[in-house]
Amino acid sequence: MERIKSQLRSKNFRFKLEKEDTILVKLGSGLNCRIKSNEDESIEITGHLTGWNFATGLINVNMKWLMAYNLACLFIVLGVIMYLRPETFSSPFFYDFFFAWFILSNVYYLIKFHYFKLLVYSFCD
Repeated sequence: MERIKSQLRSKNFRFKLEKEDTILVKLGSGLNCRIKSNEDESIEITGHLTGWNFATGLINVNMKWLMAYNLACLFIVLGVIMYLRPETFSSPFFYDFFFAWFILSNVYYLIKFHYFKLLVYSFCD
């Protein structure tokens, strides 16, 4: 863990120790990663999005559930809009905007999280 902490300091990551074996790293834009050291000297990295970001809105979401949560929200919002059929949303590009927002927000956070995981695993080698 000391090696990981020193590498995080050298790369200017903001982090804090939660326990002796757990580090919480703040990656920005509401993305936080938790690095936990196990007894067999392996590490476990989990990510979660805090509330008030552009991908999840008000709630906290684990990175495992990000795509499923956003897909459900996308279907609900589009279903309500299609049910109400407002004239202001008659453009076909309106629905493309929602789909593009879904793809871009998810891909942004997933790439950022997995890049950080690869970086931390390279610290351990």
